[in-house]
Amino acid sequence: MREIIGVIVAFALIFWLSSRRMQLGLIMLISSTVLGLFAGGFERPLGLLTTFYRALTARDTIELAVIVALITALARVMGDFGLLQAMSQALARLLRSTKLSLALVPGVVGCLPVMGGAIVSAPMVDALGDRLDIDRERKSAINVIFRHAWFFVFPFSTSLVLLARLDAVDVFGLIRLQWPISVAALVSGYLYFFGRLPRESTLGVGYRFWPGLRDFLVTGAPLLTAIILGVGLPIPFYGLFRLPLWAALAVGIVVGMALGRRHPKFRWDLPLRGVNWPMVGTMAGVMVFLWAVKGVTIFPTMIEWLTGNGVPLSLLCVIIPLVIGLASAAQATTIAMTVPVLLATVPTPDKPLYAMLIYASSYVAYVASPLHLCQIFSVQYFRADLTKVYRHYVIPLSAVLVTMAIIYFIAR
Repeated sequence: MREIIGVIVAFALIFWLSSRRMQLGLIMLISSTVLGLFAGGFERPLGLLTTFYRALTARDTIELAVIVALITALARVMGDFGLLQAMSQALARLLRSTKLSLALVPGVVGCLPVMGGAIVSAPMVDALGDRLDIDRERKSAINVIFRHAWFFVFPFSTSLVLLARLDAVDVFGLIRLQWPISVAALVSGYLYFFGRLPRESTLGVGYRFWPGLRDFLVTGAPLLTAIILGVGLPIPFYGLFRLPLWAALAVGIVVGMALGRRHPKFRWDLPLRGVNWPMVGTMAGVMVFLWAVKGVTIFPTMIEWLTGNGVPLSLLCVIIPLVIGLASAAQATTIAMTVPVLLATVPTPDKPLYAMLIYASSYVAYVASPLHLCQIFSVQYFRADLTKVYRHYVIPLSAVLVTMAIIYFIAR
């Protein structure tokens, strides 16, 4: 009974404190303390402190914090030096297609957690959308859908990195499982938004291909370098040369600093200044929460009872993240709350498959939530009617859920 009370109080605190806009890392620490105390820490408060210390000093926690710090530092370097926007503009001219540009430019901006990133891509979506006479609700939906469609395959997505750490699997293992979902979101979105529009190929006329490609590669060099080194670079007579994600990101930052050395905003300490410390704290708090959840016996008991009474675990991995994600409007929060609970009883070989269900369903909830900041920014910028914007989400988000289900039934 004491554990049940602790779980109810801890999860209620997460929702309530999130609504009060408290920093998520601090929320997780408070909820972890409640869970730890109700799970037996009243008699051994020093044991609770020891658990927190071990969680914060664990290798997975440190690596996750370093990776997130470097991702945000790279975003700051590319943002302050104008490289991210220049990369997006060069890509738009290279494509010579307004439709393709509308589908890809928000995703390029969305590759890195730039604060207010939806606002960064919104003016470009607005200008390109005017070429095709697209209404404001469609523009808002395009900005959100195509900004997030890459989250299943982009190795520096903070939610994907977090899921891999919590589930103890390789990021690229998850990407190999999830890539069809990104394809489904992009293709269904493209066909829905642009399939019935007339052909056009006027964007970038007079823009030479090879100089344009050079501009794209140069301005995007920091991000492209980090991705290539993180995924792996084939070398003759050697094989695949691949760096850990943190090392690949560090090299990308060095490349960005070299490119921006003559920029007016150049400072040697810019990467350090660019670290989003609240986001790093969030990841640390999430890992502490994971350790606290492991000490609560009610979760595996509850899952076993539900599955023993005919409720498929796969269904729980879809429904629970959908509900929590819509309420929290934060994919990292949803993953932190559901992965330790739902995957506690899953055999190790099957964990990536069930993790995929959690990630995809939490993604759908995150994108659709009316509290999602990108949603709010886009609707405000385009002065759109949110109820009409939702109509444009049905096809691409349904494609995500259908593809998720197909992958599960084929791979299980």
